[in-house]
Amino acid sequence: SDNRYWQTQLRHHQKEYAKKLFLLSRRALKDNPSYAYQLVREAAIHDPDHRQLRKVLGFVQLGNEWMTPFAYDQIKKGNEWHEHYGWIPKNQLERIAAGERNFKGSWVSSAKENELRRNFSDGWQIRTDHYLIKTNYSLERGVELGKSLEEFHEFFNETFASFFNTPEQMKKLFDETARSVRLDARPYCIHYYRSREEYLNRLKKQFPTIEQTNGVYMTNDRVVHFYHEPNATNEGTLFHEATHQLFFESQGQSRPIGEQAHFWIIEGIACYMESFICQNGVVTVGDPKYIRFCRARANLLSEKNHYLPLRLFAGWGMKEFQHSPDLTKNYAQASGLARFLMHYENGRYRESLVAQLTSLYSGDVRVRENTKGLDLLTGVDYEELDRQYIDDSRQLERSVMNP
Repeated sequence: SDNRYWQTQLRHHQKEYAKKLFLLSRRALKDNPSYAYQLVREAAIHDPDHRQLRKVLGFVQLGNEWMTPFAYDQIKKGNEWHEHYGWIPKNQLERIAAGERNFKGSWVSSAKENELRRNFSDGWQIRTDHYLIKTNYSLERGVELGKSLEEFHEFFNETFASFFNTPEQMKKLFDETARSVRLDARPYCIHYYRSREEYLNRLKKQFPTIEQTNGVYMTNDRVVHFYHEPNATNEGTLFHEATHQLFFESQGQSRPIGEQAHFWIIEGIACYMESFICQNGVVTVGDPKYIRFCRARANLLSEKNHYLPLRLFAGWGMKEFQHSPDLTKNYAQASGLARFLMHYENGRYRESLVAQLTSLYSGDVRVRENTKGLDLLTGVDYEELDRQYIDDSRQLERSVMNP
């Protein structure tokens, strides 16, 4: 009885705490939508059955459980999520567990299915809440990638909440008068090939310099293409290209991005998101030891001191950035600057950076062509941002060298 009493007390305090977090999120909504969204997620941990919190996060209720609309639809269809095979019909689970596979309506052995699906057009298709993964490598690997992408998508939407929702949309969402933008009807499409050779052969006609890449997001077909590497994991590449995909597909129409100026942040933020890691439900991003950030500091702090002042760097459009003889160093600097703007002084410049990305990816050409510089968005001139970045890089280097 004592145990029940204290459990009841704990539950009461958790509910009250969740209410306070939700009220705080409403207050933060105007100035910092991303933080408001984080508060909602934290509140839902303390009170999972809070209806308004769950609706803001895009969940629906089935019996006593809260789930995504996609999961709700799958369960209603008689499907069940399997850790290795994804969503499968309940009535097929026993045969699949016994090593049989359903290929175009006929049951075959798993070995036979692997052989039949080597042709990419007959490959596996794994559907998750927000993604459709097509692969001819293996079903199990496709499901692994689907789970990683969903973890990435969740973090991405929390971090860049204000990109996907204007303040007006966020207010409607909190007031339950709008649906979460996370619930996309069309899934994001990922193609995962058996080998680099197949990747190159399939894309070389439409992408002549494909050999210079380890993965690519094609805006014409709106597909992320990458491949299996036997002795390495290339999920960093996947997250890089998935970042381009999520930002670009925020609008329906095709459009040039960063053509006139500010192109560095388009690649910089994608390089930053490569550092995303989720282990046992704990997410980290921006680790100073990540190779991109190490290269940025090495270039900046070396005797040669390769660093383009931000005023000049920000003035570059896509052609200046991509056709520079120092392209590798451009990517390194863009990576380091993106990390700085996301983390400096606990995210002091984060919302300003998101505001610039929102403008650069806007569907309105007038907005894109009049994107404000970070000096105006942050209220800090470029020269001072340069100084802060250099000082921050030196401090990070000391902390990495003397942990």
